[in-house]
Order: sequence, then structure tokens, then C-alpha cells
Amino acid sequence: MKPVKVAIIGHGHLGKWHAQKAELLPNAHLVAIVDKFNNVDSFRTKLKESYPQAKMVVDVSEVIDEIDAAVVVTPTSTHYEICEYLIEKGKHIFCEKPMTANLEEALNLEKLIKKNSKLVFQVGHSERCHKVWENIKQFEGFLSGPSQIKISRLGPFKARATDVDVVSDLMIHDLDILIHFFKSVPKLVDAYGFKSKTNKWDVVSAQFILPETGSRALIQSSRDHVEEVRSIEVVNEKGTLQLDLLDNKILFTTKEDGIKRIDFGKNDHLLLEHEYFYQAILNGKEVLVDIHDGVKAVDCVQQVLDYIEAHGEKDAFENPQFLDLKNQQ
Repeated sequence: MKPVKVAIIGHGHLGKWHAQKAELLPNAHLVAIVDKFNNVDSFRTKLKESYPQAKMVVDVSEVIDEIDAAVVVTPTSTHYEICEYLIEKGKHIFCEKPMTANLEEALNLEKLIKKNSKLVFQVGHSERCHKVWENIKQFEGFLSGPSQIKISRLGPFKARATDVDVVSDLMIHDLDILIHFFKSVPKLVDAYGFKSKTNKWDVVSAQFILPETGSRALIQSSRDHVEEVRSIEVVNEKGTLQLDLLDNKILFTTKEDGIKRIDFGKNDHLLLEHEYFYQAILNGKEVLVDIHDGVKAVDCVQQVLDYIEAHGEKDAFENPQFLDLKNQQ
């Protein structure tokens, strides 16, 4: 079976890693790297040394007839235009999260893919690739019943992805986790945030209800924190489950036992995503994250952003729901 001929669109912080994964896999053939900086001779020469078989072009239209698929790793504001063009040209798409800049664009892409049902469309929610999820079935009791859920994704300022807010950059990962692993589309209750480093929301906390289970979830996201934190905590009648996605460990208690710990290894998230994508194209397997879940995540992001914009920083602290949340912490 011939490998998938693919172009990587965008060779920034994340795009360079995508190019490496496409180069590694035998079921992919890296045809081109597309980047607006490719007209700089030194940049083009350096990339050519790393990928001698690939073309270095400024626009994907230059190689559109030479590829089967494209990986879109450009700023979020450009995703819709690029994906719309690729769909029009009949190309499979792996689009990094967030799928689009707003819900209207996401719904439009969903309609286009529905009309072009033979095309594979995968969204890059890489947090689904943690090794912990491979063994999560033994903890199903923590995921299915009414629970208190707290998810924290915090880190120091890195001056990247500042074209979007922290909800689109970081919180969206955890919204997708709620959608997929807790089998429920979150409904926003309350949100508040701060613009501490950029002119966009850099620190945001949001409360949700999961209608299918009656659970409540608090998601805390920050790109202006003093340390890295990646944790998920679930408390219900079964006990307490804590997932540490940085140190790769699980801590849990039950009625019968004391505290137990399970250590799990690491997966190469991007490599797994690429494998899913090419297998879907070549063998008709399911993608890791389909366009419908991509739309749900963008919908949740927009709920949070619309709420914060409507209430502002000051109003958030006067909200009784926030005061209740503060008292719980």
C-alpha cells in the first residue's frame, strides 16, 4: 500500500514536531513543508538539510496536486480558510486544536465534511493520547456517576500561542477530556479570568455541569503560573481518583482500601495522532478525534469566552456562584 503523501502547513513551535513525525512513519511520505518564512534563504536551507526529499513552499497551492493530505499547524485564525480550501480540493485534513477560531466556522467545516464524507478529518486533541487512558476502564466508577471534578492545567508564561486566549490554548484540552471520557457535553455555569500577560485572557477558571451524570466540574487554566500543573481529580461515593499527567501517576482511594498509587509510562502523543490519521486514510479506521467532537470543544470554548466578555473581571467576583466556588477551595 502506497504511503499517504502529506504536507505540513506551518513550521513553528509545534509544526516542526509534526514534520518529524510525518518523516518517521512508513505509511506517510512528507511531500512538502509550507510556511510563510520559507522565502528566507537560511531558513529554507536549514529545513532542506533536515528533509532533503521535501519541497519548501510558501503556499499549499504550490503542491496541492502532489498531496493526499495536509496537517494544519498554523495560527488558529487561519484554520478555517486553509481547511475550506483543502476540502474543496479533496484532501484529507489533520487540523491542530482549536479546530477554528469560533463556533460558526466550526459548524461550517462540519457541513463541508458531511458533504465530502469520503474525506478524513482529524482534530489534534493530543491529551487523549496519555498512556493513563489505556487502563482507565478499571476506574469507570469514577467517571460514570455524579462526581466533583477538578482539572488544573497551569504553567509559566512561555510567550507562545498568544494569538489566542488561554481557553483556546489550554482549557480546550480539558473540555475535550470531559466530553470524551466523562461522556457528557459540559454546560457552563460560571467563569472568570484575568489578562495578566497579554491583551487576551491568560488566566481563566470555569465551572460546568455535566448533564448526563449530574457531575460538577471546575477547570482552572493559566499560562501565567509559578509552576507546571497537569492534574485531574474526581471525588464521588466510590472515593477519590487523582491523575497526575506530568509525573505520570495515579493516586486513588476506595471504601475498602487506603491510598494506592499506579505509575504509568509516556506515549509519543504526536506520533500516535499521525498513526491514527494515516490509518484512517489507508484502512478506513476511525480517527482519534473526529470533527464532531472538535465542534463540541469549540462550542464549549465559545461559551466560556462569551460569558467572561459579558461579565468582565470585576463582575465575576460579585457573582454569588464565584463566591461559593471560592469558599469551596
